[in-house]
Amino acid sequence: NHFPFCAQMSTSFNPQILASMLPVDSQQAYLRSVASASAHQEQQPQQRMHILVVSDIRNGLEKIHMLSDWVVSKSVPLDLILCPGDFSELLTEEQSVIERYLAAEGDASAALAELENILTRVVYVPGNHDAWTLLGMEKPSKVFPVQMRNERTPRLTPHSKNVHMTAMRLAPKLVIAGLGGSGPSVSGEWEGYPYEDEEQIESLL
Repeated sequence: NHFPFCAQMSTSFNPQILASMLPVDSQQAYLRSVASASAHQEQQPQQRMHILVVSDIRNGLEKIHMLSDWVVSKSVPLDLILCPGDFSELLTEEQSVIERYLAAEGDASAALAELENILTRVVYVPGNHDAWTLLGMEKPSKVFPVQMRNERTPRLTPHSKNVHMTAMRLAPKLVIAGLGGSGPSVSGEWEGYPYEDEEQIESLL
């Protein structure tokens, strides 16, 4: 039920707000420098970043094939594919079963490889139905504080980057930061993993 969408992104800011944060004697000089830079930028073609966001694949490789056909047929310009999980359908109680979480790693690898057939620049974070190994955890535990480190996460494919617990600069004024997993839904529809409440998530931000 999740159809991926394409988003055009550009960055902007209000120089008056930033200037108000500076000492009074520095504000006019700052605004003059911004005006000069803006005049130069107006002479340059506007730059946009085209990002394809693909979520909740959940082993649906055939949907990625359909997506690939759509991108080609529509000649969609792309600079980046962003995937916020889930690649698999792993249940919380299956996280400690070695056969299941290794299979979930395989599901993620397969999905990422298919996305790389569309574009060889894929950035992702794992979801709450993905293997605990993708979250850089020492073990599949929900006892906080959970120790998570990005350098523990496996490299699944040549052209994908897991940004869980780290940040990545996409453009001079555009940075993306990742935090994988999920807390429980507000409606109680699903259980969170590896977080049990919003406070645990906020403690990592």
